[in-house]
Amino acid sequence: MRELSQRNCTLLSQFCQASRRQADRNRLLAVLVQPPQRTLPRRFASTSIGLRQLYREPQNRPRPISPQCPGRQKSTIAAPVSKSTDPASTLQSLHEKGRKIETSTTIPDKLDVLELLEECLQFAQVIVFGRTEDNAATETETEDTPTSSLLDLDESAAEGTVEVSSSTKLSKAFRENASASLSQVAFNLLRDPKIFITPEMLQLYVRIQALLGKPAYLPEIFHLYATKPIPRPGSNPVTYHAASPRSPKNAIPIELSDAALDAAIAKKDLPLALSVIETTVSAPAFRVNKFLRKASAPALALGVTPLCAYAAATALANWQNTYDVNIATYMAMAGMMAYVGTLATVGFVAVTTSNDQMERVVWQPGLRLRDRWLREEERLYFDRVAQAWGFKEKWRRGEEQGEDWEALREFCGRRQMVLDKTDLMEGME
Repeated sequence: MRELSQRNCTLLSQFCQASRRQADRNRLLAVLVQPPQRTLPRRFASTSIGLRQLYREPQNRPRPISPQCPGRQKSTIAAPVSKSTDPASTLQSLHEKGRKIETSTTIPDKLDVLELLEECLQFAQVIVFGRTEDNAATETETEDTPTSSLLDLDESAAEGTVEVSSSTKLSKAFRENASASLSQVAFNLLRDPKIFITPEMLQLYVRIQALLGKPAYLPEIFHLYATKPIPRPGSNPVTYHAASPRSPKNAIPIELSDAALDAAIAKKDLPLALSVIETTVSAPAFRVNKFLRKASAPALALGVTPLCAYAAATALANWQNTYDVNIATYMAMAGMMAYVGTLATVGFVAVTTSNDQMERVVWQPGLRLRDRWLREEERLYFDRVAQAWGFKEKWRRGEEQGEDWEALREFCGRRQMVLDKTDLMEGME
């Protein structure tokens, strides 16, 4: 009988081992035959405001010669750009389409404006990455400009959607004139009172101006994005109603403000950089938007904490017989609220008083912790400007001179910040 039991145990053990080996074999086979996941190259993944992301196109959709907005087969204003087009005639065509929209007495179609901005972006790529007479023999058509690298456009331009004939050579004078003219076309288009600036239009506009190296037009459009009167649809003549500058939907996205500030720093234009800061991260809409995005959930959790604590305290009070139920409930609730309140306070103080990320611009003593958290992006932008205008060597910090540097120091002081605080500098601890 004992031998029979041992034999059964041996058979059962062998069966379990065989089953585990078969399961491992099946899992390995599933991994081997699983199709590989297709991911975009890093250079496309890093482009945060590409056209594909703007229109949410499928990744496997073939890119046409002149892409049009989805859901639109034909546009009455923005016609497809031919594959072999004379640059001068293309620029003239863009001017005419822009004037047609500006002189219209009705509200233009949003898709027409988007298509025109997209054509401007395509022609801007031709201007920046096309051939020059001095560098026509080299394989690379043109060297990368600082503003073009801001949005990682040097990689996407390799498959440009607007092409010029191989015999066309763009001179330096034509590039400069076309850049200024194309930048003015896009600026006049979004400045038109009849056009309501959407986030997609703003993204295309920032790409155009950063690619052309014309960031001087960005702060005014950022200001109009929040304050421009909104046309009433279907009105003829066009009527408007006032916009709300403090509305969170009128906040400039952080990736666009980053690109605009990088373009201003690349141009070494301090007033322009300060204007970008003033119209983006310093705007009231940006602070309201940040509070709703990052602080609404914790605030809601703190708001419902007393109700949850009361329910838990009531349940705990019913499990004991030492104190009265009401007294035990209040004692348990007070302990829970004290624990949550202390933990939340310590966490808030730790977040708002952290200064490891600060380099040259710090907060003035006495500034409220709430304002420090809400205005952290503003301080970060001033820090980036100070690092761009000052010496790179840490041991030389504090030796900067000049009108621009003094103006930056005074501007930081008005914003309740300190540029190069003495007791935080190297060797002055």
